[in-house]
Amino acid sequence: MFVAPGTPSSGVAVSDATPPKCYMCSIHDMCHIDGLGTSSVIRTTRGGQAMPRPSRQVDRTRRSLLDAFAQLLASTAFDAITVAQVSDAAEVSRQSFYRHFGDLDALTEAYFERIFDEFEDAASELDPAQGLSPYLALFRTLHHHRAELLGFASERLRPRLFGALWAYQTRLQGYARKEGESEHGDVVIAYQSGGTSAVVMEWVTQGMTEPPEVIADMLAHVQAAFSDRQQFLPTVLAQHTARTQHP
Repeated sequence: MFVAPGTPSSGVAVSDATPPKCYMCSIHDMCHIDGLGTSSVIRTTRGGQAMPRPSRQVDRTRRSLLDAFAQLLASTAFDAITVAQVSDAAEVSRQSFYRHFGDLDALTEAYFERIFDEFEDAASELDPAQGLSPYLALFRTLHHHRAELLGFASERLRPRLFGALWAYQTRLQGYARKEGESEHGDVVIAYQSGGTSAVVMEWVTQGMTEPPEVIADMLAHVQAAFSDRQQFLPTVLAQHTARTQHP
């Protein structure tokens, strides 16, 4: 592999280094390692027509990097994880890592986003008629990632977990607005999701030892006070699922 000058030596922490750039990337904006151009560039044919993006390869590479990061979180302290470790575990080049995520902070954000995607998928499969709520899906999903999430229980790393929960609150508010809710509805959603976030933070801090079913049942009973509101979180999620599955 030809690497342009400036690539960090093995003695430099990769996570703190400037992203390396391979020779082919610098000339053609195309990495000869995996055949992917940068995500912001659309290559064209000689006739000027856009070439299709290699979306399957992009998705596969992103998934491999996220899987590798999750595995490392379960066995390695967060601050000790480097780009080199993630790339090696995912069996992709460091250039590919930087092209997909830019840095470890962006990877961490994507990691949490994927967890909430998993939660929404799980929630859409629950049957409310059987007394099953999205809260159960949430805590089961989080518990599935227990080995990874416990690393964020320390006082110094808790802000990262809280930031992820806050970002998901913003996503929920966006769902409600698409249903025509006014901005005043944001307050109702913020109140519910804020309480949920506090419970999640406490649960993780205490080691996630309480069964997810118990935590979900308690939270569902507390949040039931909002069940007659259009901004009731289970209602917002159900409407979002219906809209995305049947546009």
